Amino acid sequence: MLSLLAVLVLCTAIAVAQNRTVTGQVKDSKGDPIPFATIKIKGNNTGVAADANGNFKIELPANASITVSAVGFETTELKVGSASALSVSSKVQVH
Repeated sequence: MLSLLAVLVLCTAIAVAQNRTVTGQVKDSKGDPIPFATIKIKGNNTGVAADANGNFKIELPANASITVSAVGFETTELKVGSASALSVSSKVQVH
């Protein structure tokens, strides 16, 4: 019985520690897509670029935060939590 319990606990720990795919779209404050924005895992150099329509797909570890940046826009930080789809809105920077 104890060995079965140990195996179940180990399987649960492995399942929680796995990466997951998160998709989303980066938009400006008007709701228009921001093409080619950069989406990075906070505290990590891993990242992806959004496509011409602001869409992205990234592999994230559990409880990760991302930073979203684009030329002419403020960098936005977002705690992803358990979401698998995101819509990120960024504000235009004032120079």
